[in-house]
Amino acid sequence: MPTVYGYARVSKDETDREADNLSIETQKDRMRKYFDYRFEGQDVEFGGVFVDENVSGSEKIWERPAGREMYLRINPGDHIIFSKLDRGFRNLLDGLADGVYLVDRDRTITFWNKAAERITGYTADEIIGLHCGEEVLNHTDEEGRSLCALDCPLAATTADGADHQTEVYMRHRDGHRVPVRVRATPMLDADGRVVGAVEVFDDSSSQLASLRRLRELEEMALIDSLTGLGNRRYTEMTLSARLDETKRYGWPFGVLFIDIDHFKRVNDALGHSVGDEVLGMVGRTLQNSLRPFDFLGRWGGEEFVAIVVNVEAEQLRPVAERARALVARSRLTRDPEPVEVTVSIGAAIARKDDTPETLVNRADRLMYQAKRAGRDLLVFEDH
Repeated sequence: MPTVYGYARVSKDETDREADNLSIETQKDRMRKYFDYRFEGQDVEFGGVFVDENVSGSEKIWERPAGREMYLRINPGDHIIFSKLDRGFRNLLDGLADGVYLVDRDRTITFWNKAAERITGYTADEIIGLHCGEEVLNHTDEEGRSLCALDCPLAATTADGADHQTEVYMRHRDGHRVPVRVRATPMLDADGRVVGAVEVFDDSSSQLASLRRLRELEEMALIDSLTGLGNRRYTEMTLSARLDETKRYGWPFGVLFIDIDHFKRVNDALGHSVGDEVLGMVGRTLQNSLRPFDFLGRWGGEEFVAIVVNVEAEQLRPVAERARALVARSRLTRDPEPVEVTVSIGAAIARKDDTPETLVNRADRLMYQAKRAGRDLLVFEDH
């Protein structure tokens, strides 16, 4: 029968032996837990956990702080599969912005990267060796129902060998819930058998807040249904608010009036459904070209208005140029050939005596100057 031994190695220069011994006891308990989960139902014997300053012939499965390391030793000739990561691959995973953790076939956690520590508050030392269904992370849905027993993506992946993803709320070490997107992917051995899984997750707090805000705005009839951007009414409301700030506090902002060039040709040649797709593509590109705190709305037809806050003329110009260039490099894939469009942009800085109408009209006139000058251009007002 295969025998598994756990070893806890103690650094020779440790001075606090009492604290060290407590740590060893914790390590022993964690090793026993790991064994119980990892080898449940298998014909494997647990050989115990021993303290040794010179462990050799062992397989290191994770590192501890202050020189302590945990080892799991497999007797020669035993054939037990472990999720092994070389140092380079570990460093690669630790460099990712997304949280990543690995589990074995029984869903015992064998790796926990740095981003996982940041997002959850739990260190690798606290998590590795635990079963993912324990009360530590405890994934729930938005109604608070635990997913660990009923709808766990990792359990589904290890069972059917397919990718699974969902939105869950993970428990942070400080107690609060963190919304995350999780994606589980199987790990296969050389024979194609599932030997574990990888779960990648990222904090979706800002995205969920944006979605909630979007739903609120839709209920208030302030969202353009085609592009998902603010509609003309919402744009006018935002302009009024920014102008009020300018008059009260002197906070500067600029407006970009943006029009898709030759949009009628797209509708006439390819139909209105393709035209709608072009509007969506341009809207998304413009939105992505702006900073998170700027505003973009659909003014009407093929016209958009961007409100760029906290900028003077010299800061507004590169924002407008980036928007123009990114649209020109966008492409809608369609047979027999892709659809590409450009935009003409008029850029104006708000004045204290402006109204929403005067500011937009000024930017609109500048946009038409860009049209007359050849399109796919930016025209900035003189100061």
